[in-house]
Amino acid sequence: MSRFDNCIDWFAAVAALAIWTAQFMAKWAASVIFPDAAPGRIIGLLLSLAGLAALVWLWRWRRVRSLWTTAGLAIAIAALATAFDTLPALFG
Repeated sequence: MSRFDNCIDWFAAVAALAIWTAQFMAKWAASVIFPDAAPGRIIGLLLSLAGLAALVWLWRWRRVRSLWTTAGLAIAIAALATAFDTLPALFG
């Protein structure tokens, strides 16, 4: 009997995009609650750092070997999106 192993880490890819979505929605909520105010920007910056830390943890937990894997690309895309979403919190 032949055995098939799927070597694509879809869990890490979905988890990376879920982490980005969760931190984006939390940042959006903070910006709605505190529009154009320092507390909203500080919360946004802290949520961005938490999102990036979660992505680093995911990279290490799933033992991603290379950026050129499905998991590596998904985590990199989510990290770039998180960094891009941080710009309004930094520069208003």
